[in-house]
Amino acid sequence: MGCTIHLDLLVSMGELDGPGAIGRPAAVSRNSRLEYFVVSEETIQEITVFDGHGRFIKTIGRNGQGPGEYRDISALLVLPGETLLVFDGGNARVGVLSPEGEWVRGIGYPGRVNSVARTSEGLLGIAGRIANPGRIGFPLHYLGMDGALGVSFGMDQPAYRPDMYYYMIRFLSEAHGGRMWAAHHMEYVIEQWDVDGVLKRTLLRDAD
Repeated sequence: MGCTIHLDLLVSMGELDGPGAIGRPAAVSRNSRLEYFVVSEETIQEITVFDGHGRFIKTIGRNGQGPGEYRDISALLVLPGETLLVFDGGNARVGVLSPEGEWVRGIGYPGRVNSVARTSEGLLGIAGRIANPGRIGFPLHYLGMDGALGVSFGMDQPAYRPDMYYYMIRFLSEAHGGRMWAAHHMEYVIEQWDVDGVLKRTLLRDAD
C-alpha cells in the first residue's frame, strides 16, 4: 500500500500506486537542487527520487549484490558536491553514487546503519550495529570515506542483547566544529560527541 509523506509542511510526495508509490519511509535525504531521495520499508532495494514539488522523477537501484544493486537500504546521506551515500546493510557496504545517481564505488561496512551524519571532511558519524567483537555493544562509530573504521563509543559499559535493540538506536545530526548530536530513541536524552568519541554535552529532559 502506498502513502504520502510531508516534509517541512511544504512538500508532499508519494502516490498510492504507480512508479511514484512509496510505503513507510525508512530514509529521506535532499540535495541542493531540492531533489528528495526516499527509501521505504517496503522497497528497501531501491531509491525513489522526487523533485522539489514532490513530483516523481525516477527510481535508482534494484535488488541484488552487484554495483548499483541493494538488499537492505537503511540510511541515505547527500554530501557537499551532491554525492549520495547509500547505506546497504544487506550487502555490508556503503554505495557512493554520482550526483546523477550512477554507481561510483562501494565502501565496505560490516554492519547495519540506522542514522548517519557528516562530522568533518572525510569522516562520517554512524549510529548502528557493527558485527565486530571489539565493537559490539557500542551504538556510535566513526567511518572514513576510505572505509577505515574509527573509534566506537556511546556506552560506558558496552553490552548487547536482543531486548536492547531499541535502546541502542540513535538519531544523528551534524553539529558545529566537526561534532555531532545523537538523540536516544528510548529516552529524552541528546548528546554531543567530538571526533574522538568524547562526550562534550548532554541535554536531558526529566519526564515520566
